[in-house]
Amino acid sequence: MRLLFEPGPPRREVVSDLLSGQRSDGGWGYPSSPLSSINETLWRLTQAGELGVDAAYPSIMAAIGFLASKQNPDGSWQEDPRLAAASPPWATPGRPEATVYLTASAGYSLAALAGTGLDRVRRASDYLLGMIGPDGRLPSFLHSHWLAAGLWWRTGRADLAEQVISYLATRLDRDSPANHLSWAAVTLLTAGYPPDAPFSRRVLDMLEARQAEDGHLDAEDGEAWFSHATWEALKALKLAGRLLC
Repeated sequence: MRLLFEPGPPRREVVSDLLSGQRSDGGWGYPSSPLSSINETLWRLTQAGELGVDAAYPSIMAAIGFLASKQNPDGSWQEDPRLAAASPPWATPGRPEATVYLTASAGYSLAALAGTGLDRVRRASDYLLGMIGPDGRLPSFLHSHWLAAGLWWRTGRADLAEQVISYLATRLDRDSPANHLSWAAVTLLTAGYPPDAPFSRRVLDMLEARQAEDGHLDAEDGEAWFSHATWEALKALKLAGRLLC
């Protein structure tokens, strides 16, 4: 919250805690496995981005190297089969929808941290291009769509981004979990998508309408995630210039 309202470097102990547990190959893993996980590494990078920790940190560069080493020849990412028992549904190896999700997430993270000119970012974009349907739908979870749209917007493929966003507009509504709305908004706005675009305005309006009387916003994974959903909603509103502080 301090970084949201008072921009500046995060405290050293916070960064140290966030980056703890990094393995020698640059990744992070599940406590139950000695193997590093693409999904767990992407989660740490997402949290690092929220704190403003970027590729200037050696740990982040090592994580980028880990992701680069795990990209498949076709441009996709898929979790190691040996992590099947430990992986959540959105990262389970062998599930095509999980491969699309991890590719969208990894591509977006690499574009944000290592630059849009990276060959691995282009290959991830090309892989996702081969997955998109005529209606803008990807054969994956809803989360994959705003990550892919953010990746394409960053890399100058506004046509593809808008195609996916048009599909998202048919799926996100007032009954969607607030953390879906906030995650989509932050992903796209951080990628440079206009806050005054019709989709942005609609999602932000829904976020404002969803705030409970005590100030929190909900999350699909339950009360333990309400604080993160609330923080992310505030970030989305701040990025759009709707939060006066």
